[in-house]
Amino acid sequence: ARARAFDGAMAAGGRLHGLTLAAGVDWSSSRRVCDVGGGDGTLLRTLLGLVPHVEGVLLDLPHVVAGAPPADRLTVVGGDAFEAVPAGCDTYVMVNVVHDWADDDVVRLFGSVRTAAPDGGRLIVVEAERAERPVDDIGGRTDLLMLVLAPGGRERRQDEMRALAEAAGWHVERAARLASGDLAYIMQ
Repeated sequence: ARARAFDGAMAAGGRLHGLTLAAGVDWSSSRRVCDVGGGDGTLLRTLLGLVPHVEGVLLDLPHVVAGAPPADRLTVVGGDAFEAVPAGCDTYVMVNVVHDWADDDVVRLFGSVRTAAPDGGRLIVVEAERAERPVDDIGGRTDLLMLVLAPGGRERRQDEMRALAEAAGWHVERAARLASGDLAYIMQ
């Protein structure tokens, strides 16, 4: 019952993020998008429904993607993003993945995507922004939750996210505020 409740919450969040990403990011140059750590693919299926010229690749642990519903233009891959991500995508997306991990692990994840991405490829990372001073908002609450549940995990300020990106060979071109309130860090 707990797993079903968790999966339902993640699917609802995936739909929300798929909608906000479709509206808040320019997808005109994207042809093949990989959702790294994308769970059952709800976000990617939502995005594919709104951006019809894009193909999708869903990557998550094998036991997670085993139950992913099929969809047109969607390839499902079971694997470990710390080891490798699928090559051949021009855009990689990580939504609410980074806040689960300590800095060294984030650099490893970003590096794994950097290795797979072609020249000119991009990485879009969606996370809540941690305020300089604590405030009672969703980012502050999620930051506290990550502190309790994920050793080393936390929400990050923009300067912290930029430093992690640069350590892995990425450059944050901009941070776009999405309708959800999260930031989409668009990296090349």
